[in-house]
Amino acid sequence: MIGGYVILSQMNPDVYWQICVAAILVGAGYGIVIGPITVLAAGNFTGNLLTASQSVIGVFRQIGTSLAVAIFVSALSANLVTAKTNIWTFAQNGVEALAMADKVKSDTLVQVKTQLATEKTPKHQQTTFIGKAKTQRLIRLNYQQALQKNKLTQAPATIKRRIHRQVSQAVTARVAQDNRTLTSVVTKIRRETKQQLTQAFLRPYRLALPFTFSMLLTVFLFRKRQDYLNRN
Repeated sequence: MIGGYVILSQMNPDVYWQICVAAILVGAGYGIVIGPITVLAAGNFTGNLLTASQSVIGVFRQIGTSLAVAIFVSALSANLVTAKTNIWTFAQNGVEALAMADKVKSDTLVQVKTQLATEKTPKHQQTTFIGKAKTQRLIRLNYQQALQKNKLTQAPATIKRRIHRQVSQAVTARVAQDNRTLTSVVTKIRRETKQQLTQAFLRPYRLALPFTFSMLLTVFLFRKRQDYLNRN
C-alpha cells in the first residue's frame, strides 16, 4: 500500500501504466492489512465479546472509509480552486503584457475564463485567434481612418486603391504577428494549466504519504509467534 501511495504521489498522470501499478499496489495492500486489523480487534475476546468486537471494527472501518473519501474529495476540490486561481492570474499577467489591442486581449482572456469555468480545453492547439472576418474589419477600419487622417476622402480612385493596398498589407502583417504572439502565450498558459491541475491531483497523495508510513508502526502491536504459543 505504501508503494502504491509513493507512485501516486510521484507519477505522471499521462502514463497509464503507472496509475494501474499504483491501483494494484493500493488494493493489494488494503487486502493484506484488513486481515491483521480484524485479528487485532478481536484476538483477545471470546463469546459475545468476540461478536461485539467484530461489529465494532466493521463500524469503524465504514467510518474510516467515509472520512477518507470525504477528506480526499475536499482536499482535491480546494486544490482545484487554488489551481484555477493561479492559472487565471498567470493568464492575466501574460496577456496584459502583450503589445496589442485591448479588444484582442479581452477576447483572449474571455476564452481562457470560459475554458476554466467549463473545464474543457480544445484537443488541438489554436493558432488563429484573429480570423479572416476580423482581419477584414480591421482593414476597413484602418482604411477609413487613413483616408480621414490624410484628408483623402475625395481623392481619385487610383490613390484610394493604393492606400487600401498599403493598409491591407500592414494590417495582414500585424495580424499574423499577433497570432504568433498569442499562440506562444496560449501555449504557455496550456503548459501552466496542465502543471497546476496535475499538482492539484497529486498533492493529496503526497500529504497522505506520512500517514501511510505511520501504518508500519502497527507491526509492533502483534505478539511474536513464540510469545503467543507460550501464552496458550
